[in-house]
Amino acid sequence: IHLIVAFGIMCYIYWLILSINKTERNPNKLINKLSKWLILTIVIQVIYGAFMAGLKAGYLLPQNNSFFENVFGYTLRNTNDFSLLTNGFDIQAFHRLFAWIIFSIVIITLNKTRKTLLANLGLLIFGLTITQIILGVLTLLSRVQLHTATAHQFTAIILLLSVVRLNYLSTEKSQ
Repeated sequence: IHLIVAFGIMCYIYWLILSINKTERNPNKLINKLSKWLILTIVIQVIYGAFMAGLKAGYLLPQNNSFFENVFGYTLRNTNDFSLLTNGFDIQAFHRLFAWIIFSIVIITLNKTRKTLLANLGLLIFGLTITQIILGVLTLLSRVQLHTATAHQFTAIILLLSVVRLNYLSTEKSQ
């Protein structure tokens, strides 16, 4: 809860800065809707990132899997304790797989911003998402080295703020 409140306050302050500076908007309903979906999915991902850290689920990556299985796969377990709130294995799998849902929305957003004044921001969000996925993979493969995990969390903040900016810029001006 503490992490999400902190992220929420950061986003709100950034929104206020954009509005105080009277940042030029380029209203686009579709891009605005996509940015709202991205904000929602990133917030869910941040919550599961907090669960990952709190439960030390990053250390649960099996060491005998291939690189492909570590990056894309989920090891099926014979278990009756499935839980997306308390089971580190399930939380890690959800966090890893949900990243690909976010990536899919980012690809659509990149495509929709391509020929607009928001193209550079769409490209930035795409680049940050790729960086975030790479850092996530490296965090697991490095057995949660602190510098890699910190870079992963910091990039999440920058990504979320970039999507907030996209949402602001694509919103109709309020009267």
